[in-house]
Amino acid sequence: MDNCALGLNTLAIFVYHSLTTTKKTIHLYLQNLPIMKHKFFFLILMFSVKFSYCQKDLKSAEKRFQEGHFFEALEDYKKAYASAKAEDQKLIISLKTAECYRHMGDYKQAEEWYTKVIEGNYSDEMAIIYLAESKKLQGKYDEAIIEYNNYKKKVSDSPLADDGIKSCELAQKWIKKPLDFKIENMTSINTADPDFSPAYADKKYTKIYFTSSRIGVMGKSINPVTGKNYSDIFETQMDKAGKWGKAVALPEPTNSKEIEEGSAVTKKVDMLFFSRSVDAENSQLWVSTKVGILWGEPVKINFCEETSKYSSPSISADGTTLFFSSNLPGGQGDNDIWMSKYEKATKKWSAPVNLGADINTVGNDDYPCINDDGTLYFSSTGHLGMGGLDICKAEKKGEDQWGNVTNMKYPINSAADDFGITFEGNKEKGFLSSNREGTKGGLDIWSFVYAPLLLSIEGIVTDCNSKTLIEGVSIKLVGSDGSTVKTKTGAAGDYKFAENGLTERYVNPNTSYIISIVNDPTLITAQSPRGFLNNESSVKETTVGVNESKKFKHDFCLSPKP
Repeated sequence: MDNCALGLNTLAIFVYHSLTTTKKTIHLYLQNLPIMKHKFFFLILMFSVKFSYCQKDLKSAEKRFQEGHFFEALEDYKKAYASAKAEDQKLIISLKTAECYRHMGDYKQAEEWYTKVIEGNYSDEMAIIYLAESKKLQGKYDEAIIEYNNYKKKVSDSPLADDGIKSCELAQKWIKKPLDFKIENMTSINTADPDFSPAYADKKYTKIYFTSSRIGVMGKSINPVTGKNYSDIFETQMDKAGKWGKAVALPEPTNSKEIEEGSAVTKKVDMLFFSRSVDAENSQLWVSTKVGILWGEPVKINFCEETSKYSSPSISADGTTLFFSSNLPGGQGDNDIWMSKYEKATKKWSAPVNLGADINTVGNDDYPCINDDGTLYFSSTGHLGMGGLDICKAEKKGEDQWGNVTNMKYPINSAADDFGITFEGNKEKGFLSSNREGTKGGLDIWSFVYAPLLLSIEGIVTDCNSKTLIEGVSIKLVGSDGSTVKTKTGAAGDYKFAENGLTERYVNPNTSYIISIVNDPTLITAQSPRGFLNNESSVKETTVGVNESKKFKHDFCLSPKP
């Protein structure tokens, strides 16, 4: 057998065993080949080895992706992409890379990789939908609508694209007319690591428990889904000056080397509920009872099964009904909201009950919060909203029934993920979690409070000569938002445009106005029996950039006919 035949035969063996062959063995073999053949076979061999490593990385990435370990899968996909030569293979890897970023909540990177896939004419139309979603989740609503329409050109009947377009249009509408909530980043609590799922932990609302992956957690492992530290439950206390103190992790046995997330404390502060998981898969619900001033050894709640995952507990004011999220069989979508009742006779929690299609959707419904007044709050990707997870509320309709789901709109919600809301009793204030623009560590805790912005335009109308007040003069207000309203001066010659007592205002934020007198030739007063000249007067006013309540005052006068 000549050197060439021997080389081809041996090369096949090398290709087959390329992942275990050492560089030294390859080098010794190549020394026995002629120089030209040496170079030829070296190139083929290196290509084969590189291809084999690509296949190994892909196999590992696929396994981790199927397990939901997106951070680890991403690392393998990046290695496989660097080794891949064929363009079609690069497109497949690009799609999976985009998917990892999407699941991890990095929508900027997801957009970049989905764009690569589409520009490469990959045949999977869902890449267009996910590109639209990535743009929507960054607040690029106009660009997202274009991509949704591009998808509709390929798939004519698409409720998914239609809902996406509706969501973008609603978001733009809500941003133009924000609700009267003041949202602030809790910079004194948040870190460069994820901080989320706040919950009040005392009767006076001066202590908060929340989830964090910051330095100081007990577990030393890295979460394979997020690439961050295993999370623990932390607490922070408000001082007498109203400032939140340094956050510290709850001691053992509440926290452990595993992943602890999402806490809920009863009104009596005698039970603590939270979720725990070994590797971010199949988390279970646990409960601790107060022993003195500390939490006792946690016990797994009796209905939890290892085949399903349970998270985000919320306990009713009377401590008898537990709400949580789960992927239990029989649900509507990815995760659903479920509830369980505490049975005093058996001292166990009843079998979970799904809250039904009025609440749950084919999407992801998670992070329930049952308020003191019985209103249920939760986050959803299935109900129409502004971005990813949107906070919704549902009215209590009867015994263990909720419905009439409404979106909390802007600024409670944003283009990003908004979830984990908690209220200070029945007050319209509290905290929520969000990775919206301005976050410190991807996921941050934000405070919210209902602080209505009261804006009004008012004044009086007088006789230019006698200075007497004129009743019955028509005043018109025309806004740049397309609104037009009218009113008449009262007995004191006064007019006012302000809240009308309903859901909309006469005077809206971020709007320019023209206020004008509409002269009525039939208007006659004792001082001006001939009426007034038709000298319509108008002034301009704007509420653009006004962030505090304010009264705008504009007076007018009418000249009597001689």
